[in-house]
Formats: sequence, structure tokens, C-alpha cells
Amino acid sequence: MEFNITRFGNLIKRDFIIYRKQILIIMLGLIGLLLLIYGFARITEDANGINGEFWKSIGLAFVFIVGLTFTSIVFRDFRSPGGRLQFLSLPASNFEKLASRWLYSLILFPLFIIVAVWILSTLTIATGPGIRAYFESQELTYITVGFLILHATTLLFAVWFNNLVAIKSTIISLLITFLWGLLMVGMFWLIFNQYFEGSFRAGPSVHVNIDSTAQEFFRTKVAPVGDFLLKFFVAPFLWVVSYFKMKEKEA
Repeated sequence: MEFNITRFGNLIKRDFIIYRKQILIIMLGLIGLLLLIYGFARITEDANGINGEFWKSIGLAFVFIVGLTFTSIVFRDFRSPGGRLQFLSLPASNFEKLASRWLYSLILFPLFIIVAVWILSTLTIATGPGIRAYFESQELTYITVGFLILHATTLLFAVWFNNLVAIKSTIISLLITFLWGLLMVGMFWLIFNQYFEGSFRAGPSVHVNIDSTAQEFFRTKVAPVGDFLLKFFVAPFLWVVSYFKMKEKEA
């Protein structure tokens, strides 16, 4: 994995020159959509409805929906064999190419959404606390981890697929999530069913009882492991897989 800051900067400069019109359209379209939602809310609700909680919901929806959609098309060069060949032939390493798209989709574009929503919320909230008052530190951690994992998954699909990336990645992500959830429930039941009382001993069920010893075990042993894997393993692992998937494109 080679990385040269000069080549990386030239790659970003090249992307800006080629896609500056598209970038401007996306930015203006995003701001216009936010203003349209605000105008619709003012018509259908009273002024008190435009508060920090309203903008929190809008901001999260835009970061996850619009941000992940942008991630799914960030490798639009792969839509055709010619575009794929041209992109892979650029004077930069695969790591630098992936890192540039990672920077656009994980840092720059979500940051633009957050700043745009924050500015609009500051200008439109007449009374009550601002948007930041509705975010708790623990909640922000969950939101950040969730976005990192979804971004890593979407970026992998963006490299993997060439056409209709957003549709394909959404369908496959939902399918994988469902199957993974079933697998995790089955493994959880096989490993930990002795800690529960009630119907969970015979099969997975929500109607269970758990004693204080088991609660302490899950809180101190199981939860930290899951928290560590989600924060520091899942997303980086998927980003690494994306890198090797890009190398396969050269074949």
C-alpha cells in the first residue's frame, strides 16, 4: 500500500477539475432540498415545530440516506470498461485512489451536510435550545459507529459493482443484515442459553428472565467485546476488503 502525499494531492486536484460542476450541483441541490423541507414544515406546522429536534432528525436522515447514496456512486468511473481502465491507469496507487474516495464520502460530504443543517437550524430556530442540545455523547457514539459500518459496507459495494450500485448495495445489504442477524441469534442462543430462564432455554424468545449474575456477565464481558469489534474492527476490515477488491479490477 503505497502512499505519496504529492500524488494524493494531484489526484484530488484532478477530481475537482473534472467533477466541479457535478459537485456544485450536488451542493446546491442539497441546500435547496433542505430549504424545501423547511418551507413545507413551516406551512404544515407552527413555528414551534421548527426546533432543534426537528433539525436533528433532518440532519441524521440526510447524513445516512444522502451520504450513503453519495458513497455508493463515488466510483462512478467504474460504470464502463473505458472509464474503469482510465481510472485504474491514473498515476497513483490503488491505496491513494481508494483513500481519495474514502475522504470524499466519509469526511468531506457528511461534514458539508452537517454544516449546512447546522447553519439552517441556527437561522430558523426562534426559541428553545439549538440542535446540539438534542445530541447526547453516548448517542453520538452509536450514530458515529453505525455510520462508519454502513459507509464501509457501501464503499465496498461501490468498488464491487459497476452499475445500479445504490440499488444493488441496498438490496444485498438488507439481505446480508437479515441473514447475519439470524446467525447471531442462533449462535447467541447456543452459547448463552444457560444464563436465561423461561422459553429462551427451548428456543429464542423475547419472553425470558435473566438473573443479576448473568446481567453483570453480559455487561462486563460480552458488551465490551462487541463494542470493541464494532468500533475498531468491522469498518476497517471492510475498507481493507475494498482495497483488495479494487486491485481485482486491474485483472
